[in-house]
Amino acid sequence: MEELNDLLLEIQQDIDNAELEVEKQMYIESADETLNKIKSLIKKLFIYDVSRSQNFKESAKPLLKYLAENHHPHTTAIITSTSIELVEGIKALTNFACCRTFEIIGNIHENPELL
Repeated sequence: MEELNDLLLEIQQDIDNAELEVEKQMYIESADETLNKIKSLIKKLFIYDVSRSQNFKESAKPLLKYLAENHHPHTTAIITSTSIELVEGIKALTNFACCRTFEIIGNIHENPELL
């Protein structure tokens, strides 16, 4: 009788272990599915952001070219969804460390082909 009880106890432990393995596998599959959804969303957001960035750059090129060809480097365009304003800088103080960037990329006003 004791052997039968031991055998039943062993079978019950095997069943419990099998149930734990099934639960563990279900948890892993659920986690994998969630991770794949997150990866997919990140990829979509990245593609959307890159696409928007490229559209923005392409949309801005004609205005940059227009400013370079028709105005001096102190002219700024301020664009909203309902208006555009050209502003001319008369006098300004700047962070002179940023001026290095201007030296590196060159003067767009004198070299509009850089666009």
